[in-house]
Amino acid sequence: MTKQDAYEKIGKLDAQRIIRIHDVSTKYGKTHSQGVRDQATLEMIANTISRMVKKQEKPERIAARISELITKHHPFWDGNHRTAFEVAQFIMTMFDFKIEVDESEATQFMRDIDSKNLSGQVIENWIKGKIKSRS
Repeated sequence: MTKQDAYEKIGKLDAQRIIRIHDVSTKYGKTHSQGVRDQATLEMIANTISRMVKKQEKPERIAARISELITKHHPFWDGNHRTAFEVAQFIMTMFDFKIEVDESEATQFMRDIDSKNLSGQVIENWIKGKIKSRS
């Protein structure tokens, strides 16, 4: 997949596709309540992706921003941290990278975004330090 193809693919990450990623990611682990808590927040997140794609921002920056928005704004009743990580992973996968961490580290970092109010730059740096080429 070319870089342009990757941008086009993640540019299609609308609210419904994010919900599908959430639905899959919440099938694993403890989930108390599936479902959307705030549709408007999901639309805002999808619009942010679209704007960042149009500017062709770095994939790790897009993944970081979307992780930050999902974990801090909690658009779902449960599973926001898992969903944030899986959406970031999806974005990086489109560019032929993988965020290589074990589940406990990913879980803790996604929780820290929220509980420690980590900045987008800190999140982006974490992603940069964890990505590996899939080729």
